[in-house]
Amino acid sequence: MPSPSPLQASRNVPALLDAAVRALEAGDLAEARACCERVLYLQPKNVDGLHLQGLVLCAGGESEKGLKLIRRAIAFAPRHAIALNNLGNILKDLGRLDEALASYDKALAVDPTLADAHYNAGNALRALDRPADAVGRYDRALALRPADAAVLVNRGNALGDLGDLGAALESFERAVAVRPNFAEGHYNRGNALAALGRGDEAIASYDRALALEPNHSTALNNRGIALQSAGRLEAALASYTRALALDATDAEALNNLGSLRHDQGRVADAAEAYGRAAELRPDLPGPGSNLLLLRNYTTELSPAEMLAAHRAWARHLAVPALPFPPRRPGRLRIGYVSADFRTHSVAYFFEPLLACHDRDSFEVFCYAAGRKTDATTARLQALAEHWVPIDRLTDVEVAARVRADGIDILVDLGGHTGQSRLAVFAHRAAPIQVTWLGYPNTTGLPTVDYRLTDAVADPPGETDPFHSERLVRLDGGFLCYRPSGAAPDVVPPPVSRNGFVTFGSFNHPAKLSDATVACWARLLAQVPESRLLLKARTFEDASTCDYHRDRFATAGLAPDRLDLVSYIDDPQGHLAAYGRIDVALDPFPYNGTTTTCEALWMGVPVVSLAGDRHAGRVGASLLHRIGLDELVAEDGDGYAALAVALAGDGERLAWLRAGMRDRLRASVLLDETGFARSIEAVYRSFVAA
Repeated sequence: MPSPSPLQASRNVPALLDAAVRALEAGDLAEARACCERVLYLQPKNVDGLHLQGLVLCAGGESEKGLKLIRRAIAFAPRHAIALNNLGNILKDLGRLDEALASYDKALAVDPTLADAHYNAGNALRALDRPADAVGRYDRALALRPADAAVLVNRGNALGDLGDLGAALESFERAVAVRPNFAEGHYNRGNALAALGRGDEAIASYDRALALEPNHSTALNNRGIALQSAGRLEAALASYTRALALDATDAEALNNLGSLRHDQGRVADAAEAYGRAAELRPDLPGPGSNLLLLRNYTTELSPAEMLAAHRAWARHLAVPALPFPPRRPGRLRIGYVSADFRTHSVAYFFEPLLACHDRDSFEVFCYAAGRKTDATTARLQALAEHWVPIDRLTDVEVAARVRADGIDILVDLGGHTGQSRLAVFAHRAAPIQVTWLGYPNTTGLPTVDYRLTDAVADPPGETDPFHSERLVRLDGGFLCYRPSGAAPDVVPPPVSRNGFVTFGSFNHPAKLSDATVACWARLLAQVPESRLLLKARTFEDASTCDYHRDRFATAGLAPDRLDLVSYIDDPQGHLAAYGRIDVALDPFPYNGTTTTCEALWMGVPVVSLAGDRHAGRVGASLLHRIGLDELVAEDGDGYAALAVALAGDGERLAWLRAGMRDRLRASVLLDETGFARSIEAVYRSFVAA
């Protein structure tokens, strides 16, 4: 049979190119490659053949070979806008973002109506952390293709990067309006709604995304977070469980599961989940940091082992130190870093210092790492000379901002708690770095120089060896409390109207250690008809209540003597609930702090046990500041005996309750100005050292 003529062979080229395109779109790379090779055999300089073969090679993992072929095609046809656009896509996938952007711009110089190139340039700009420029490119793409849901979603994400959540939501809603069955649109709409605090709508949006794409693991995770925030813990558990069924190595899902179990007070289960997440992703500080926080709830690790665990975590954050410019003359510049500048335990103790700082000598910067804001945030912001939101900045960017601000002393208020920014301190953002207030243990970071405490919470010589920081003890105590202005009047002891004693605790369920449960059950057995009232946000979840009822029942406390109260949104109502308690019980080995101060302000005496570490001695420190050292025991038996004796002395209960507020007002615990001067003297000593 005679071979086809050159003219006939050339006529086959369009068909071969069409076949190559169909094969590439179908994922049949071998067929696509064979078609391209035939085209290039017939026409070695065929631009479309070179372009397609380059795409095929890149799709098969041979990116450098593919790039050469596409560039060769462009050399033959410099105005081939589609090839220039695809070259940009390949460069972007390789992380060569500046080159990719240049290629997109060349494509658009040839054809300004190429919507794909505008869209892809927007994606490259967003990856380059230029979200405002990205929005501009997405808008150009939408001017050409107004109903492109993918462009609308990425535009929404860029607006979210800019912090404009309202505009981001509007973009996502346009996306699902033009393409109702677009799972990614519903998922991102859910994210925006969740960030705006519209939890129920966010959950509905995640549900729609999952109905369209049941294996969307990030939607499952974020749906779980939204459900957990809404107190729907069983539904959240089901969402995380589904995510882990899809991928048992999903560190994010494991970390979220750990958070859920933590909220429920199931400490062992939480530790297992956090531990697995940390093993899978040791590069992520979150799971390991969460596990360290959890370790404070038990005494499974000795103080020395706790220090070793914190230092091991810190080694993952080791970065080279940079030199500092000379100190600026004038006032000392103090920076405070926290995710909790809102209605939160940290704010109750930070606000007095912020309000009473000597502004003639100190210039105060608040670096706000949290996205949740409320009336407390507004008050703190009004008190701060400089308010710097850092929630959307990387650790490197925050460290650079702190250096640019010329901060002399940078103070961490979070430690190993949620959304803390300890990695900023690992970068040695300031010449002097301090940790205080928010976390009851060492950070483990060699770049944090000092930890503020006191001689009761950390007896000299006893706990110093178990901290990576130098302990600095404040003479008047390391805490200053500002009571809520919403507090109702103190009421008489409820035993006077009930006829029975009510013990109580409003602490997080994770603080209800096995030793605490056993001790409380034992002491209630010694006080006939007494009851135990526990209050926590997660007691609105039935499974959490069942879990803790079973624990107390196993320890010997009948379920009908245990009252579990859930979250009370109204601050006055929350504080009024202390009026139902005769004697407050401090958990151990992780004491209460805000709950202890609230109970005392509402007139309720608190019995505490002094342990062998800071977390277990905060109660002793607080009671010492108000002259009630006699309510601190040294062991479990002494603790139970103190509580039983107090419960049986109605006159003393009434006397303590009636005079408690005056006692607090006269104490150093509420001396805001004195506390501020004490802290400032320490800051001056740091700079002078």
